[in-house]
Amino acid sequence: MTALEKEAHNVYVDFKTAMLRAGFKQKELAEMLGTSQAQVSRAIKGATDPKSIELREKMTKILNMHEQEA
Repeated sequence: MTALEKEAHNVYVDFKTAMLRAGFKQKELAEMLGTSQAQVSRAIKGATDPKSIELREKMTKILNMHEQEA
């Protein structure tokens, strides 16, 4: 596993953990953010496109995550 793959996995685990704690599903977050469930999935899996980065920033706030968690 490369360093980038490892970091993407860490992002995924952090978001999935925060979603479980907050009781949110990807579909619910997608509706709140006005996007698709597929885009939320890409974002939490660590995609680096601008839309995914923007969504992670918004999800960090919704899920009350600290900056270093996301």
